Amino acid sequence: MNTLELAPNAAVAICDSHVEAQEAIERLCQAGFDAAKMSVAGGEEHSPGRLFGCYGEQGRVAHRGSSGAFWTGLWERLSGWALFAGSESGPILIAGPLAGWVAAALDNEPIFGGLSAFAAGLYSLGIPRDAVRTYEEAVRAGKFLVMFHGTASELAGVGDALRHMAARNHRRSG
Repeated sequence: MNTLELAPNAAVAICDSHVEAQEAIERLCQAGFDAAKMSVAGGEEHSPGRLFGCYGEQGRVAHRGSSGAFWTGLWERLSGWALFAGSESGPILIAGPLAGWVAAALDNEPIFGGLSAFAAGLYSLGIPRDAVRTYEEAVRAGKFLVMFHGTASELAGVGDALRHMAARNHRRSG
């Protein structure tokens, strides 16, 4: 994990791989944090000419691609999911409530002055604009965001649960 930042309403960790993101989610769950307040965002690791897809079957959402087990597992565990595709970035997959905030940002795009819907979804949580751009660039570069949305006291506990994973860089934003 490269970074763990605490904003007023969210803790955001940048993970180098979906394996690290999965470890962060596991640590938070083991520490007793509510999975309904967790989100993960990232891209699809793909090869040119190789198709991936997301689909629903018998009330379940599934992902087929190189990180299919990861995303399908998250979509079963966390509340909410989305796949967004934009012209400037590749596909962004989201598990958790961040999916709804990004979808809402699509409807209110003019309000957010030059931010993508993904960035606007993050910004609507009170994450500073500069940090939002950093997070969007990280996802575009193949990294994963793990987020916890909650109160100040909950966020302090998240920092404690994940701090050792972010030994390279820990700072407070806001």
